[in-house]
Amino acid sequence: MTTTATHKEDGNTPEATLFVSFELSEKTWKLGFTTGHGQKPRERTVTARHQDRVLDEIAQAKRRLGLPETAPVAIVQVI
Repeated sequence: MTTTATHKEDGNTPEATLFVSFELSEKTWKLGFTTGHGQKPRERTVTARHQDRVLDEIAQAKRRLGLPETAPVAIVQVI
């Protein structure tokens, strides 16, 4: 019996995804943005609980990383 495995290349996904990591504290939230493994994350710090600022940083990260406005956002870690 022969077993084969497939490896999914980054370019094979139908739509690029923005991955977001949050590090939460009482006064500030640190955000990290990337589109995949091996990429240095875009890091930003915002005032805690300022949701509009978080949404603005997500939009800026999409533009900076070359993603369309409609790209999905996946939260990968909250510390």
